[in-house]
Amino acid sequence: MAKTLNQIVYSIIEKYTQHKPSDDLELPEEFLIGKINDIRATLIRDEYNNGTIDEKYYQKMCCIDVECEENGCTIRGEFISTGSSTIKITLPPLITDVDWNEISFLGSPEWNKFHRKTLDAWISNEDNPWTGGKPIYTVVGSEAYLRNLITPGMRKVCGIFLLSNPVDACDYDKDVDIYPIPSEYKLELLVLKDLLSVGYKGDMLNDGQEDTIDPRTVSSTAKAANQEQ
Repeated sequence: MAKTLNQIVYSIIEKYTQHKPSDDLELPEEFLIGKINDIRATLIRDEYNNGTIDEKYYQKMCCIDVECEENGCTIRGEFISTGSSTIKITLPPLITDVDWNEISFLGSPEWNKFHRKTLDAWISNEDNPWTGGKPIYTVVGSEAYLRNLITPGMRKVCGIFLLSNPVDACDYDKDVDIYPIPSEYKLELLVLKDLLSVGYKGDMLNDGQEDTIDPRTVSSTAKAANQEQ
């Protein structure tokens, strides 16, 4: 059954503590969410290397602002404009190393799209007699440069992305929205395996103290060591 991010977090904590609540659990929620996102990214890269990426990993965002960047340079603290500008958007953090598959769609809410180009093709496209007026974009770092807006005065762009942190999506609610993963069971299993490889010391007393190890265990161990000496 599909789960929200918070449901996945609580499920992992329950399994990690063997269904024994603890007031001393040294497993901050943000740390666990980071671990979940990291393993999800690994699963996506593994799928890409095997030739496909499940569509359930992708998320739609329609809140990306179109920006107009004036071209120029700053000399001795003074900005000197070239008289031209570049239209761009700032991309959310995406999963990399998947050969352009981090962006499945970029365009308008009506599903008219910008076509992705290499930087060289984007630069030279303006003078192309066949495709010069076609809406295109190229990605440079964390920004996408646009050419030929789909509609005049376009202020927002929609995208379908492989976000490195699904919470970055517009209006994402950890309590309501389904976490973008094909198999929550596999994800939880891999996160647990990673956590348990470090080891977990159960809170035997559940006494509100910061120690995660039962002091009685420490005392008995020390006593046995002294007797051996």
